[in-house]
Amino acid sequence: MYKVVLIDDEPWALYSLENGVEWEKRGFEVIGKAYNGEDGLAIIRKENPDVIFTDIRMDDISGIELLQKARKENITAEFVIVSAYGEFSYAKDAIQCALFDYILKPVEEAEVNNLLARLSRKLKEKRYTAEQIKLVIPEGERKDYEYANQNFVELLHYVDEHFREDFTLEELSAKFYLNNSYTCTLFKKITGDTFSVYLNNLRMKEAHYLLLTTDYSTAKVAELSGYRDYYYFCKAFKRKFGITPRQCRLEGRGGNENKA
Repeated sequence: MYKVVLIDDEPWALYSLENGVEWEKRGFEVIGKAYNGEDGLAIIRKENPDVIFTDIRMDDISGIELLQKARKENITAEFVIVSAYGEFSYAKDAIQCALFDYILKPVEEAEVNNLLARLSRKLKEKRYTAEQIKLVIPEGERKDYEYANQNFVELLHYVDEHFREDFTLEELSAKFYLNNSYTCTLFKKITGDTFSVYLNNLRMKEAHYLLLTTDYSTAKVAELSGYRDYYYFCKAFKRKFGITPRQCRLEGRGGNENKA
């Protein structure tokens, strides 16, 4: 079971969220709840939950401030912001603090169930990656690297989900409070590749998929895969797969495709 903490200063909203979702059926357990941010933070420190659902506006501290405080204390739990419709633009500010997602009030069970399914997949992957990290870090060093390891898991999943965007490893290291040199070393140990090779492989896999399953032009495929330079993409694709993007599409579709 994944541990969940619920925080909302409106009793009816907290009751609705706690009792309107089949948590245990979805593999989650509500182990704590609070009616303000400070009490919620105390529970988080004590229980070390996997997931935190928090209201965005509360009397003492906002959900975003709670998230920021948690990150500064190296708490890597997944955060879900609960907000009213009119607070949507405000909620988006939390994305910069590695927010998992947000949901709108009144909370609908179907929406929460969908979110929990995605959370479950991510948490499972995080645990797996954490175990892989333990295999490559000497036992005597694990305590020293525990925090960095947790943040590296977050960084790795960020790359997996945002590989279409432009960023550098230095920028990611700063975003997840990691030493850039350490991140380079860990990337090689865990994935077997450097950061640039790992990122390029993700993008190439996406490009290959799009070429075979969509009618997008090659230029559009390059853009959607994270490449801003069309000619560089074509050269990199041929270097990776031994054929051009056009040849890939033709061979994958039996030679009947005429699109560039």
